[in-house]
Amino acid sequence: LDKEDDGPQFPVPNGLPGFLFVTGGHHLPECLGKLIFAMTEQQANAAKQHIVVGRVCFLLDITRSLLFGIFEITTNLRDRIDPTFCSDGGRDTPFPKQVRVRSVLEVPPISHDDPKLVEIVSCRKKQGHLNRDQVQRIATLLALRGGKLSNLPAKRVAAAQKEDIVAAEKDARKFEQEFYKKVYVDGLDADSSHVNDKLNKILRKMKEGFQSDVQVRLKEAKSKSEGGKKETYFAVSASSKYKFEKAKKKLDDYLSNLKSDLSRSRKTTDRSSSVNSNNKRKRDEK
Repeated sequence: LDKEDDGPQFPVPNGLPGFLFVTGGHHLPECLGKLIFAMTEQQANAAKQHIVVGRVCFLLDITRSLLFGIFEITTNLRDRIDPTFCSDGGRDTPFPKQVRVRSVLEVPPISHDDPKLVEIVSCRKKQGHLNRDQVQRIATLLALRGGKLSNLPAKRVAAAQKEDIVAAEKDARKFEQEFYKKVYVDGLDADSSHVNDKLNKILRKMKEGFQSDVQVRLKEAKSKSEGGKKETYFAVSASSKYKFEKAKKKLDDYLSNLKSDLSRSRKTTDRSSSVNSNNKRKRDEK
């Protein structure tokens, strides 16, 4: 790892510098689940010039002394992307400056005391800028320890990088598929233009609410068990269990509210029809 020709290197985009984010306590699951990394206002003043979309970053959990990666920054530093992020049930986040990230490669974390990692970042346990060499070496170390790079001779470095990109993409697709479900629209007449408009409105709300974190699509398919009857469903997929469960709950709530609204509307219509029918019968009797 000390020299580029010692073996295959993880393909860091354009050899750019990167950033090391830090978390602690019991906030790690929320950081990884929401793929949001954050800091205080004071920390942001020194860090904002180094937090750039497209750069590679890592997350150090100082409580467990574990380094997680490999991530890519997908937004600039913003105010309160999630207003209650890591607030432990409070109303406001203690870390108002936040960025969204995406997982570039799913690999197990490594110990902060790992000798190879210590060579790269010493005993550093605070967040901040990483130079190009540090980013390249840390990413390669994580990929190697995670079994994503083979110990190939230097002449096959380029081929190894291509293979690793393909492997990373496959891992991402597999990971997404682990959190995928069809949510069927039961008890609703999806062929009705009124209901169909309502379903498309729910689809827009889901896309606006979760943006790129969750993929939601409204689809139709023929049932295999009911003589080819058409079924309507929402296809929901996400890159983490936390995001998937959050999206699934929100969708269930939307559909439950829609069914309640339609049920009330039908009862009102039925009562109105009954009154009209009774009035007509009385007029006929007279």
